[in-house]
Amino acid sequence: MRNFWHSLRRSVEQRPRATLAAGLIAVALVAAGVTWIVSNPARTPPVDVPTATATERWTLLELATRIDAGQVTAVTVGAGESGGRVLLAQRADGAYVAITFNGSVGDAAAALQTLGYDDLLTPSAHAAIDASAASPSAGDPLRNAISVGLVVLLAGVAVSFIYSARDRLPVLGRRGSRFSAIMPATPRSAASGLPVPG
Repeated sequence: MRNFWHSLRRSVEQRPRATLAAGLIAVALVAAGVTWIVSNPARTPPVDVPTATATERWTLLELATRIDAGQVTAVTVGAGESGGRVLLAQRADGAYVAITFNGSVGDAAAALQTLGYDDLLTPSAHAAIDASAASPSAGDPLRNAISVGLVVLLAGVAVSFIYSARDRLPVLGRRGSRFSAIMPATPRSAASGLPVPG
């Protein structure tokens, strides 16, 4: 094992730039993999959820007005046309109307809960609220990748700075110095016949 570390150290000292570049590429690949895993959570298997049966769509403000008018019996989480999760309002005739909103399903259901319509939310809507509160949003994958890239870039700049200043830092300095100081000639060395630097 000791021979392995010595050979590794020798190869690093012989090719410092190539080793630094390989290390930065490895860190970037690991960071990109972690970003991809974090931004793409495991998909839950689809269950039987309702879909919108009415052609009309309501905003959250229209939904609140319809609830106050007594036209809505429940608010639940359903499947949209593209397969994503949407908030659905069930009318008195049993039809489901899709609700348009900005943000996640849990945020929209939490907004309805804040407005005082908690009694109309189904267990799936409450589960969406709990999931939204428990896990912070993954955010934009591109933004996450840019953030990780900047961290890797800063780490690379710091490593290259430390590597270039390693001889000047006492902690990282080499054990033996290749240079020695040349002192001026003393009268004794001149008297003994040694050549005096001039």
